[in-house]
Amino acid sequence: MQDSALRQKIAEKMQEYLRLLKAKTTSIEANKVTESQVLEYFKENPQIRKVYKGYFDKEFTHIKANHPDIVKSWKYYQEFERMCEELDK
Repeated sequence: MQDSALRQKIAEKMQEYLRLLKAKTTSIEANKVTESQVLEYFKENPQIRKVYKGYFDKEFTHIKANHPDIVKSWKYYQEFERMCEELDK
């Protein structure tokens, strides 16, 4: 009888844990920011875009010079670069 009560208690705790985990997962999914939203934010905020453009240019100098193939594979960074070119003319 004691084993049965222990199993029941464990099952209840597991169910509660899974319920809380699902709630947390749902909350994270509902509040996550997409790459497109970040690009849109940069598009609407030119001062912030310029700050990040300067930061990226400084930090990525080495990798751009030595591994342009890697930088070329960064889809959203390429979109950011195009956006900066178009909007900052």
